[in-house]
Order: sequence, then C-alpha cells, then structure tokens
Amino acid sequence: MLHNIKIILEYDGTRYKGFQIQKDLDTIQGRLEDCLSTILGKRIKIKYSSRTDAGVHAKEQVINFTTENKIDHFKLQRSMNAILPGDIVVKHIDEVETDFDSRRDAKSREYEYYILYRQFPSAFNKNYLLINKKLNTKSMILASEYLIGEKDFRSFCKDSSEIENTVRNVKEVEISKEGDFIIIKIIANSFIHQMVRIIVGTLIEVGLSKREPYEILQILEKKQRVFAGKAAEAKGLYLTKINY
Repeated sequence: MLHNIKIILEYDGTRYKGFQIQKDLDTIQGRLEDCLSTILGKRIKIKYSSRTDAGVHAKEQVINFTTENKIDHFKLQRSMNAILPGDIVVKHIDEVETDFDSRRDAKSREYEYYILYRQFPSAFNKNYLLINKKLNTKSMILASEYLIGEKDFRSFCKDSSEIENTVRNVKEVEISKEGDFIIIKIIANSFIHQMVRIIVGTLIEVGLSKREPYEILQILEKKQRVFAGKAAEAKGLYLTKINY
C-alpha cells in the first residue's frame, strides 16, 4: 500500500542556496531528502508547495512524499528533528489522500516581508531588513493597490526569458506596522522568481519618495524588469502560509 505523507516545516534559510535541490549546493530540499532517505532506508524524492530563493525563510512550508513504509508520524517527526540541522524544524506530519500534491493543490501562497524600522540595528533580529530613513507607508499602500488582481508581472521577476506565463493573480497586499516592524504581506495564487522581493523593493522606493505610487501601473504595462525597483534583500522574506 502506498502512503502519501504530508509534512509542515519551518526553516531559517540564511545559510542555504534556496529550497530547490541543486548539484553540489546546500539546499533545504537536499537536506530533507537525505534525512528521509536515511530514516526510511530508501531514496526519497519530495514535492513542495513553494520554491524559496537563497536566504529566504519559511514559517510554513508544505512538502509531501510517497512511501510503501507504514509511518509512525510521531517517531518520524522526532527522528527528522534529531537528524536535521537546528535551522530546519518539522512542525507536523500527517497522512493524506494518495492524490494530494503539495504544489499542484495549493490555492494560494502567503509571503511576509519584515522591515526593521528604527534608527539602529537589533542585537537579536538579524533576519530582517533595517531601514532607518523615513518611509511614507500611506504612499506604499496606495502603490500596492495597483498590484491587486490578475496581471502580467513580467517586470517583477528576475529573468522572464525562460518563463512562458508571467501572469499571476495577486489577491491581497497588506502593509502594517507592528512595534519596530513594517510588514508587507502578499497573497497570490503563485509567484515568479524574486517577484515578492522586487515588489517590496519597488514599494520601498515609493516609501522613500523615489517613485510615485502610480508608477506601479506604468511598470506593469512596460513588462520589462529594468523599470521596476531593486529586489529587497532575501533575509527579510518569509513564506508564512500555504492555502489549500
């Protein structure tokens, strides 16, 4: 009997070359597959809900894999957390329907970008972007409204030359302030390579009065990466939720 195992995990992506496995590079997927293969005594290949870039973190990443082994969920979770490095943690394990696919079945993904908004760095909060200049969040919110809906985000991806379809449906962009942080949350059906970071970088330029809010619409219409802002640093970006 084939068992389809769903795993929810979190990780600090600082020292990894992204999620997706790459030859001779340290990746989250590589660590997970090596760990599962060691525990189950057979080479395991996983599927995953969202490919995070180098240096990007996850509070909720979802993966799944199939095995003929009968799985004790608690023992597997304990074994994985014992083998995996401390910056990758398995939060929950469950068995799901055999046709469940963590990537294909995802209805939307949620990312949050954290800006540490104060004059000096933090001794504790290293995984955030520090901005010590005044940001006009009202202008950023106005600019973000142009991103909502099904649009061609070709201008907001690192390299669209190998991507046939750059149309994505952005369902929500929320900009809020919590203590010393400005948090930019973006929900979409899916994302293109560096799309969130380029959007955030462009919104930051609006907040710094380097651009006007309406320029977002012009950038979308031009469909060329050169017109959008600089990608925000990876360290402030977190995959926070997968919606099924």
